[in-house]
Amino acid sequence: MTMIPPPHARSKQQPTALTALTDTRFTTLVTPLVISWIYRGCMVVIAMMTIWWMLLAAAIMTWRNGWMWGVLGLVASPVLGLVVLLIVRVACEAVLLRFHRRG
Repeated sequence: MTMIPPPHARSKQQPTALTALTDTRFTTLVTPLVISWIYRGCMVVIAMMTIWWMLLAAAIMTWRNGWMWGVLGLVASPVLGLVVLLIVRVACEAVLLRFHRRG
């Protein structure tokens, strides 16, 4: 039975994005390190877009005979935001799979 050493006993440290960028021998891939930051940035942008569309739908609800379009916008905005977030997540995972197959 093999024992796994605790994290502090491991000699090999995880590379950071800065060390991966300055690696001139290209032994460390930078994409798997920065893809999480790209995904977080996309999450923030998608959340802001979704809130914007919900506010716009609420404003449309105040118009004369616009209540139905406003309700539709309030329902559709979060659904579309989740669909866009799913597409971004699948694209990020596809990039990671592409790099892990090579590595």
